Amino acid sequence: MCTTAQVDAAFEKMAAKVDAQNDGDPLYRPMAGHPESMALQAARALVFEGVAQPNGYTEPLLHPGGKKVKALHF
Repeated sequence: MCTTAQVDAAFEKMAAKVDAQNDGDPLYRPMAGHPESMALQAARALVFEGVAQPNGYTEPLLHPGGKKVKALHF
């Protein structure tokens, strides 16, 4: 078991690594230090709300964020 703060700290650490891996991609949106990042919000939703999804179906958690990103950037 872990706390919400521990999960968020792990995501922040992971986000910094992913940001570094994508440093050369001009279309990449950094996540570290950006709690409003749709990618981070989706990851948190999967962790904290995924267990409540029927049959482990993740689409209801991921689809709204994807629509927001597309509306903002495409």
